[in-house]
Amino acid sequence: MATAIPELVLSLDGGSLPSVVSDTSVYVKDNDGNVVVRVKNPTGAAVVVTLVATASVAGGHTVAGKTISIPANDERWLKPLPPIIYNDDVGDAYLSCPVALQFIGLRF
Repeated sequence: MATAIPELVLSLDGGSLPSVVSDTSVYVKDNDGNVVVRVKNPTGAAVVVTLVATASVAGGHTVAGKTISIPANDERWLKPLPPIIYNDDVGDAYLSCPVALQFIGLRF
């Protein structure tokens, strides 16, 4: 079962940084295209993260998910995920990887 990515929500009142989640299957809850995700790889090897695409085009053809390599002991910020490509039927966008990485989101 996937884990929701904790998010810091930006506002004029400020906010506190939530704890990161470490898992192999995570999702952006209620993805509205305004969330960036930080992926941190604490392992000694590069790890590929897959953005799971759910879109289909005319004729029932599916859109391939995007893969991103996160270098060993490094991190990457992923730009917002377009809902039309990545959201499932309840509005969540999923990411997966073969080993547990650390995830946190920033909603603006």
